[in-house]
Order: sequence, then C-alpha cells, then structure tokens
Amino acid sequence: MHYVHVKYKEHPMQPITLERYLNEPGLDLRLHAEARRARSLEMHRLLKALVEWLTPRPRPIQWIVRLG
Repeated sequence: MHYVHVKYKEHPMQPITLERYLNEPGLDLRLHAEARRARSLEMHRLLKALVEWLTPRPRPIQWIVRLG
C-alpha cells in the first residue's frame, strides 16, 4: 500500500475556484470528507506513535542473562 503523498502525486491537481466550489454539486461534501479522512489517519498515526513511545520496552529476563 502506498503512502498518501504517493497517491496524491498520481492524480494531477485541479485548482478549486470559488465559482467551481459554489456551482459543482457535492464538491463541498467530498472536500470535507477527504479532510476528515486525512485528519483521522494523521490522528491514528500520532496516537499509535504515542502509545509505542509510552509502552515500556521488554527487557531480557535475568536468568537468560546469567546463562550468558
């Protein structure tokens, strides 16, 4: 699965003018849905990184260390 920025590079960008925003039906809903999805993915990534950072690292068990 590609990263998000790779997917955006595959689709050429079209400027969204105010006239297009007002006249095209469903454009505002699509833009808000895409923004909500991007925020959700970013929050998921940040929370996952935070949990990984806060979770203690497993240390080797003492008897294994003594066996050498």
